[in-house]
Amino acid sequence: GAALVVWLLFVPLVVAAGALGVWLAPVILDVAPDQELPLRLAAAVLVVDALAVTVLTLPRSALQGENLGYTRMAISPLMVAVGGALMVAAVKLDTGLPGVATATVLTTTLTGWVFWRITRHRIHWFGAARPGRQLVRWFLGLSLWFLGWKFVLELILASDILVLAFFAPMTLVAAFALTKFVTDSLVQVLSLLVQATIPGIGGQLGSGNLARAAALRAEVMTLVWVVGTAAGATAIAWNGSFLGLWVGDDLFAGRGVTLLLAVLAVQAAMIRTDTFLIDVALEPKVKVIAGSASAVLSIVLAAVLVGPLDRGITGLCIGLLVGRSLLGVAAPLAVRRILGVGGRTPVLSLLRPLVVGLGLLALGYVVAGEIRADSWIALVAAVGVTLALNLAVAIVLGLGGPQRRRLVKRVVAMAGQLRRTP
Repeated sequence: GAALVVWLLFVPLVVAAGALGVWLAPVILDVAPDQELPLRLAAAVLVVDALAVTVLTLPRSALQGENLGYTRMAISPLMVAVGGALMVAAVKLDTGLPGVATATVLTTTLTGWVFWRITRHRIHWFGAARPGRQLVRWFLGLSLWFLGWKFVLELILASDILVLAFFAPMTLVAAFALTKFVTDSLVQVLSLLVQATIPGIGGQLGSGNLARAAALRAEVMTLVWVVGTAAGATAIAWNGSFLGLWVGDDLFAGRGVTLLLAVLAVQAAMIRTDTFLIDVALEPKVKVIAGSASAVLSIVLAAVLVGPLDRGITGLCIGLLVGRSLLGVAAPLAVRRILGVGGRTPVLSLLRPLVVGLGLLALGYVVAGEIRADSWIALVAAVGVTLALNLAVAIVLGLGGPQRRRLVKRVVAMAGQLRRTP
């Protein structure tokens, strides 16, 4: 009930901002006069989507709060596929931007309906009750901090394109955007993986079992590192072949850029693991402040390296990597305070996975310069084999015996949860 009230309070703000965006869209994008109306229609539809997304995510949030986030893991990729199919249909039917925007709204509505059905089936209390004023005020204050984090997160994730577009020609921007498609997808997959496990940590945190919560966080971090490193090394090895088959070699920014993007992807996944946990603890203030400073530092460093120092995409990635490290330090410190973890992490315990991870990424870089897939079938087979080998190396060489056993136990538990999902 309080969530719905807060949503209603924000509706006028979203509508006002959306109306301004609809009016200014043709000016900002500098389109031809005959494209102004379709662009404004598409923007208006996306404003409706922004309103719908917020209210339709309430069932998903309820599942996470009840430690039932895993029940939507199997259906989430299907919804993404359905959304992609609707967009393809909109393009094939030549519906223009309004049609593509409508496909987005349909995907949001369908996803919300599916999650609502799952939530109604899983949570008996799910509904809306009239909230008290004190609860609404508290929830509003918390929502404002979460809103601040949303802005910061968008700034962190979107600043690379904005900075590069300001200093570099659009052909270079296009090459960068296409080159980072695979690593961006990796970040999303790892985020889904983390979101499915964070509610379990939240359950332990809420019951006061801090030691168990800390142990679960360590397991999640291990899982993210293993999957992220193995998939990142695989992306480095075969991203050039993928881009060559997809759009052509002239739009591939290079294996060195892919290496940096893979490091950024693993860094982002590790950071988001802790920021999700900070959300569960309902202490978003620390990550908003640290994230704001990190975003500003990232943008300044990237702008200097791309602009005055003329280091191109490589300088951009280095600036982002250094700038985001600020949040990469602040978020774990905040989580350690929340979990009551004292002392320092032994350096030697981090050295082994660090060396193995960097070794896998470097090996992917070497392979990318020596081997190439000349067909989609060959590429799919090569990616599958490479990923399996990288996973094996990361698990066997990067982890100690106790870590491997805990990781296997965690994966088996997650698989069992998915099998029990209707």
